[in-house]
Amino acid sequence: MISVSTSSDAVTSDVLATCTATATMVQSPSISGVVTYQDPCHLLHGQRVRSAPRVLLRQIPGLEYRELPRVEICCGSAGVYNVFHNDLSLQLLENKMSDIHGTGASVVCTANPGCLLQLRAGVELYRNGRASPR
Repeated sequence: MISVSTSSDAVTSDVLATCTATATMVQSPSISGVVTYQDPCHLLHGQRVRSAPRVLLRQIPGLEYRELPRVEICCGSAGVYNVFHNDLSLQLLENKMSDIHGTGASVVCTANPGCLLQLRAGVELYRNGRASPR
């Protein structure tokens, strides 16, 4: 069972807080590079979890964490928003992909399946040359 406790950062799950406090990372030669993190709206705004995912990422040997600008802005997935408001969703995605590109990260992490699908679509959209971030 996951319980919720308060922290100076806001509300975070005991499981994630425990992981950040006691995680022991084993260095792997295959893990290296620059990583950024896209905050899922429900986690950042609803549950007010911000620092714990970043702490975990910073603990992974070989990764360089770079903060994504404008993390408070949605990637455009927003549940089914991208289905009902596709044009607006794609505008949000374009902005988000531009911000990601600006970090120089080769890996984008998120904690929400909707964000993951949206960001994967953005990677494919811009990788295949159909569009280009600003």
